[in-house]
Amino acid sequence: MKINPDCVLCQLNVRLKEIINFTHDKEKVLENSFEIVRYIVSQMEKGYSVQRIATYAFRKIKELTNNPDPYREEKRSMNNLARELVKILTKKIKGEVDDYRRFRLYCIASINSNSLDTGVFSHSFTFNVSQLLNMRLSVDHVGKLYSLIMKKKRIVFILDNAGEAVFDMALIREMLRINPKLDITCIVKSRAFQNDLTYSEAEEMGLGRFCRLMATGSDAASLIPGEVNQALFKVINESDILMAKGMANYETLMDLKLNVPTFFLLKAKCKPVAETLNIEVGGNVVLRRN
Repeated sequence: MKINPDCVLCQLNVRLKEIINFTHDKEKVLENSFEIVRYIVSQMEKGYSVQRIATYAFRKIKELTNNPDPYREEKRSMNNLARELVKILTKKIKGEVDDYRRFRLYCIASINSNSLDTGVFSHSFTFNVSQLLNMRLSVDHVGKLYSLIMKKKRIVFILDNAGEAVFDMALIREMLRINPKLDITCIVKSRAFQNDLTYSEAEEMGLGRFCRLMATGSDAASLIPGEVNQALFKVINESDILMAKGMANYETLMDLKLNVPTFFLLKAKCKPVAETLNIEVGGNVVLRRN
């Protein structure tokens, strides 16, 4: 996805906030602030995509703050909160006997959990179970996804944020319940990017009990060609279904040619993304492409 003027404001504000929050030597905050602004502008002037700029800028944040995982504690807190909410969610859905209805509820909860995001300047969130089950979808291809899940076998699922991933795991468990023959591979980052889930965190939360875990080999914001293990694309193109969570994956993969039915599950948290989908900011999306 090409950079938009709104992306300039977003990138600068998010990264400056990180400098303030994660620079422990307060005498260096102003110096680091100037440095990150100069760096982001230099990358934008090269004409890079939004997610490539975000990747490079967050690497610079880690360098300036001398912290390889600035959101480590926040991710742990998000996962703990999500576990408690998933317990409540599971009790609410337990009495539902219709398989499609159950799948839809877990799918919608997974999309609503995409609100747990610190990487969009204009986006803020509070979180409770009633928000999780907000049923309104601005783009609704849930039925198409369910139909393919019931008929196919090999699924690749690209995950996004910590906390949110706990809800994705609940969705995966439901998918396996309705079709035990599914062979699911989950792709997660090798190293820290913002509050996104890493391979070690996926292992820690027990995700590997329900799917095969595959690391990107990178800390890139998404599957940016040249930044991640190219074997990932072979696995994706040999699958029956690709599911991708979050805006970063949507922004990146929408520009790539993939030979597999692709479903984007996200909340459109900013104007540039919402405009590509012809929906209002804040709209929830399950979109099939291919």
